[in-house]
Amino acid sequence: DLVSVAPLDFEEPDEDRFPCLRLAKEAVTVGGTAMAICNAANEIAVQAFLQREIGFADISSVIEDTLSRTKVLEPTSLQVVKDSDSDARRIASDIVMNCIKRKKILGKIRWLY
Repeated sequence: DLVSVAPLDFEEPDEDRFPCLRLAKEAVTVGGTAMAICNAANEIAVQAFLQREIGFADISSVIEDTLSRTKVLEPTSLQVVKDSDSDARRIASDIVMNCIKRKKILGKIRWLY
């Protein structure tokens, strides 16, 4: 019951602290299949985070890199949207794998020193 909780105060969101919000807003502005790409990348990144494969801060990097590497198309059919989603998931998965490899290499380098 929201009425009984307390007054709710809202502030302008800090997009520097919450970069995924900024990326989602940009995807909406771009239009086309950009939101499908953003969503697919987010799902892949969050899954990797929950499996402790990447860090929390890596989520926005995966989304941003995926958006920059995936062609945004005009959603002329459901198949176009599905194909964009599939492409974005493949690209985001590759980015996650590169993050994992990079962290393993850095871990080995730290161990040497």
